[in-house]
Amino acid sequence: MHQTVLTAVFLALAGWFLVGSGPADIPLAERNVVTLEMVQPTTLRTPLGPNPTIIVGGVKKTCQTCHEIWDSGVRQNKSLVQHLDTWLSHGENDNCLSCHNREDRGMLSDREGNPIPFGDSAALCSQCHGPTWRDWQSGAHGRTNGYWDKSKGEQVRQQCVACHDPHHPAFPQLETFPAPNTLRQITDEHAGDHVLEGPIGRFREVIRSEREAKAEANAKEAAAKRAALDAKYKELGIERGEK
Repeated sequence: MHQTVLTAVFLALAGWFLVGSGPADIPLAERNVVTLEMVQPTTLRTPLGPNPTIIVGGVKKTCQTCHEIWDSGVRQNKSLVQHLDTWLSHGENDNCLSCHNREDRGMLSDREGNPIPFGDSAALCSQCHGPTWRDWQSGAHGRTNGYWDKSKGEQVRQQCVACHDPHHPAFPQLETFPAPNTLRQITDEHAGDHVLEGPIGRFREVIRSEREAKAEANAKEAAAKRAALDAKYKELGIERGEK
């Protein structure tokens, strides 16, 4: 008996969806396609590797080639005559030796002065940016190149400096990829939403009615609280200004 009733109800609902509900006219915005040209497979910067070099007068030199000749001092109070393309805007790190090793400029340095290779610069960043570094370790922050399926190839976690300039690490504004068009985006702001018909349109009306009823109830509650407060002020003989 129950099975017969359930079957009849199911068939009735199926017939209503096929015939009674009518077609849904759902206008969608023109689809934005993410092309291969929009995807950048390389990092924004090329990090320095071990024993970094610089071109001076057309000649490749290591950092120590010059820095072993003279001592730059603990504080850099004079204008630079080299590295003129470097500008420093990194919070309280206003000193070269905050990050660079004083004894060997081909190395970085932690707070205790222990050398850190340029290829492991994330270890230096972790001293001040702990939460971000932990996100980087887990893959939630930063960039990973390679294969999602590790059985097909390796994954490479890029160093912080592959994206951030260590001297001024604030990230530039980037253009985001276009969002997908989905039927869940049922709001008045979407083009053509006012002509939605069928089940989608009726669902929209239910949601809108619930929101309007909630907003009206909140407004009435706020008005009642304000009236009660005004009455209390009046009883106490206090003039209350408009808020």
